[in-house]
Amino acid sequence: MLLPKFDSHPAAMKRFAMMLLAIGLMIGVLGASWQRLSLHAFLSPNLNNFLQGSLIGLGIGLEIASILIAKKASCLKPHTS
Repeated sequence: MLLPKFDSHPAAMKRFAMMLLAIGLMIGVLGASWQRLSLHAFLSPNLNNFLQGSLIGLGIGLEIASILIAKKASCLKPHTS
C-alpha cells in the first residue's frame, strides 16, 4: 500500500478511502461541467475533448479505488493496541 502498516489500521484506511471518494467526485464533477467553463474556449477541440475525458476517467478511477480500499478495510479486524 501507500504507507507502512497502513493495512493493519482499518480506521485509517476508511478515512483515506472517503478522502479519495471526495476527491474523485470533485474531479468527476469538474470533468462533467468542463464545457461550461471558460477555459475550454482557448483550447483546440481535440485537446478539449481529451481533457474532459481524462478528468472524468480520473474521477471514476479514484472512486473505484476508494471503494476497493473501503471494502478491504471492512474485512479487517479492528486494530487493538
